[in-house]
Amino acid sequence: METQAYLQNESLLSSNIHFGEAYAPGHITGFFTIHLSEDPIFTGSKGAGICLEAGVNTRVTIRKSDKAEFTMLWNGMPLSNSKVSMSVLRRFFGPNAKLSVVAEQRSLLPLNYGYGVSGASALSLALALNKALGSPMPRDKVGEIAHLAEVENLTGLGDVSAQMVGGFEIRLVPGAPTVGRVQRLHNGEEFLIITTPVKPISTNKMISDHFAKINEQGELAMSYFMKSPTMESLINLSRVFWEKIWSIDMEMAKVLKKYESLGIKLVSLKKGLVYGLIHEDDFDKILGGVSKEPTRRDLPLLIHEASSGLPIIITKISSGGAQ
Repeated sequence: METQAYLQNESLLSSNIHFGEAYAPGHITGFFTIHLSEDPIFTGSKGAGICLEAGVNTRVTIRKSDKAEFTMLWNGMPLSNSKVSMSVLRRFFGPNAKLSVVAEQRSLLPLNYGYGVSGASALSLALALNKALGSPMPRDKVGEIAHLAEVENLTGLGDVSAQMVGGFEIRLVPGAPTVGRVQRLHNGEEFLIITTPVKPISTNKMISDHFAKINEQGELAMSYFMKSPTMESLINLSRVFWEKIWSIDMEMAKVLKKYESLGIKLVSLKKGLVYGLIHEDDFDKILGGVSKEPTRRDLPLLIHEASSGLPIIITKISSGGAQ
């Protein structure tokens, strides 16, 4: 895919140092269908999912330099494998811009489990860069850059478009935010998401290994969902979708059983994670079943189940999209 530089950095950098900050929510896809195009702007997915308040926060520092330099920090640690981020930078500035860019990203969510972290990382980075430069680019065009970086590196299809909108959403037309269509559904403010990362799994491998079955089961789930587009329906259809295309091994089955034993009635999975839907009125009861130790109530929250040490993240559904 040919790299196109959208901005000319020389005309936008009025001083030696510029800062920008942005946020993008995480995203769990309940079910989806894959749509490929020769033009990557139109490549994407249709389906439904939930954007999580737990997401990625990015702060960028841009300095003029005598050579091109990029440093990525993930939760304070250097991240060497940042191909998606490099794609975002190239699309902003071209491959040889004489700039030093430092991106500091923080997230409670782990990479490569199915939380849309790659999309949130690319999107928050693109938004932060745009802000650092004085916001010369429209928001949907910034989202397009992040989407193209995901497609180019085979790390995602529809997360960015969903994360632009936020909340409980349905993706009706595939593609980048400039061409796709995402509809925000009932916000689900009374619900929380509880989730456990179980094992990292490559998005590219998942799609290539299960392409036909994903589209077959995704179309079926979508048709049922359109008749009753509720969060409860999403979780139930998600469970059926992933069990049809994915072999649930003993490790995943154990976590599913644990969630059900905690009294979580709406439980599903996606790729390498388990997640459930709980009403905010049940939060204290569920939390008491997970951990006997007093814990901070601020969300998003990472705790460990008392008997097994199982990591559990509890988060609100995002009230809005990336910003």
